[in-house]
Amino acid sequence: SPRHRSGDFDLYINKNKNSYMTEIKDPLMEPYHLVKDDYCYAIVETQISDGKHHFSKGVPKSSEKKLSYFSSFANAIEEIAELKALKKKNKYESLREYITEWRNIKTELKTLIETSIL
Repeated sequence: SPRHRSGDFDLYINKNKNSYMTEIKDPLMEPYHLVKDDYCYAIVETQISDGKHHFSKGVPKSSEKKLSYFSSFANAIEEIAELKALKKKNKYESLREYITEWRNIKTELKTLIETSIL
């Protein structure tokens, strides 16, 4: 598909369906990003192999995996915050510790959105 780059947003034009897909990336969301099409927001995870697999020939490779779909931007951001909290640590000692981490990530993302809109 033809691609137009503008700042942090990538615009993909799907000529077959006359629809648009916008890719939204930000370091605060990594390793996740959003893809918005005519119908929904998809959360996509970028996975990078370490190059140790025998098929990789020692070269790290990157792949993308769509995880979930949301009708609203706000719900997609909420899910990214939860995914990041789960990925940040393998073990939380309490529910309070997990919720605190999830809220911190969620606040960071919401603050970015609010300050960008103003």
